[in-house]
Parts: sequence; C-alpha cells; structure tokens
Amino acid sequence: MVSDEEAASKVHHYAKMACNSSSLGLTLLGYVYLDGLSVEKDAHRAVEILREAVEKGNPAAKSSLSYCLERGIGTKHDRAQSLCLLQESAGQGYAAALFKLGCYHQYGQAGVTVDAAKAFKLFLEASQQGHPAAMNQLAISFQHGRGVAVDDAEALRWYERASAAGDRDGIYHLALCFRNGIGETAPDDARAVELYRKSGELGHPQALYNLGCCYMNGVGVAKDSQKAVECYRKAVEHGDMDAHVNLAKCLMTGDGVAADQAEAQRHLIAAGENGHPTGISFAKFHKMVHPNPSM
Repeated sequence: MVSDEEAASKVHHYAKMACNSSSLGLTLLGYVYLDGLSVEKDAHRAVEILREAVEKGNPAAKSSLSYCLERGIGTKHDRAQSLCLLQESAGQGYAAALFKLGCYHQYGQAGVTVDAAKAFKLFLEASQQGHPAAMNQLAISFQHGRGVAVDDAEALRWYERASAAGDRDGIYHLALCFRNGIGETAPDDARAVELYRKSGELGHPQALYNLGCCYMNGVGVAKDSQKAVECYRKAVEHGDMDAHVNLAKCLMTGDGVAADQAEAQRHLIAAGENGHPTGISFAKFHKMVHPNPSM
C-alpha cells in the first residue's frame, strides 16, 4: 500500500511533468484530482486538466474525459462528445477504450448500433494488450458465436487467460465451464468450486451464490449447510436475488442457521421487489394474508 508521503511525492512529480507540458503528466494529474489522491477531490479541476491532455492527443486522457462526459462528472453530460472521444482513444489503440467501445457494439449501449463482428475485433485487440475484462468478453464471443464462429477451445483458452489476469467475471465463467463441461473438457466439480471461491473472494455475486449451492448439495465439496448459509449471506450483500431466496428457505427450515421466519420473509420480499419470480409470488401471498403494511 502506498504511504501518504509516497503519494504526495507522486503528485508533486505529476505536477512537475504537467508544468513541462507533458501529456502523460497532465493525464496523471487529472487522475489525482479525480480520485482525491493526496489532494482534495476536485472533478472540475480534473476535467480541465484532462482537456489539456486531450488537446495534446493523449489516448488515456481521451478515455477518462469520455467517462466524465458520459457520467456528467465535473462537466455537463454530453453523450455525443463522450462517444467521439472514446472512438478517438480506441483508434489510437488504448486498451480500456477498445474494451468499452466493444461493449457498446456488443450490447447496443450509448446509442451505438449492435455489431457483434465489430465488438469481437475490438475485444480481440484489447485482449492482445492484456486487458482482463476484454479477455472475458472475447471468450464469451467464442463460446456463443458472437461475431465469430463458435470455438469452445478458444473460449476456454481466453477464460483461462482472463482468470489468470484476475478478472472476477472471467474466473466465474471459467468455473461454469468446469461445472458444466465445455467442448472436449469434461465437468470437474472440485475445480469449479475452487474457481467459485476465488471469484467470490473478489465479490462476484453469482459465484458466491453458486458456491453456496455447492456446499448445500455437496457438489465438488463436502456438504456443509452452515457454509452454504455463509455464502448466501455474502451473495446477498453483493445483491444476488437467488441468494435472497435460498437464504430465506434456510431460515424457514433452520437448515444451517437458526430458524427465523421474520428474517426469511424480509429476504423473500426483497427478492420480489427486485423482480425475482419466487419473491414476487411470496410478496403477493404476504400482501393477501397481511393487507395491513404495519403487520
């Protein structure tokens, strides 16, 4: 972890570089004000500095300013200008911009027309630079034939690369490959559990939920309902609705945890409020039985 003294020294160095009209120095100084690194956060100042770096053609600054314009951080929201800068940054080969623009084309975001073939090319270019999240998206493209012919072997290879690079989604998807099998790779429940755990440690909601299911059913690991409940609780903290439902079931039956009908109801209602079918059904039933909200 960087000490306050080291951080302050870096800020001083970036400021000195910026004074010498270095586009890299300006970009890094913009990050400093954007994140509040040893200085008070100042999004407006960050945007001003990033604009200077953009004028000097820095692709990282273009990507960061694009983000600020997209979210209205330190400046007025401007989706058109945001997209323009992102495209310029990607055109200069900046990995983060390539990845984000790839997502836009893959999912039709930010007013961009869906173009799976274009998305694939962008993910590939970013992946070749070692961008972890792009590797995961590239693997998805190979697995599901998005913009490229289905190739399970290539999908597995890129999931493994994304996993090795620490991308939690890549780790999770690799776990699914081992859980279900992919191409010529046979299912390996123990390996899947190992990967669910690794992804869960990085806060992946579905990985935590699936790990809980493995513990509950003894899949790839010794059956342990208490550990299952622990996993469900962690998944709930990260917003997984299936975990709300499974945790509610455990609380109703006292499986792995002391029975608590009131808490079980709270989890089912929470799931229903977020669109989970089981939660919705329970919420309707609960409303019929208890029409008075205070009950």
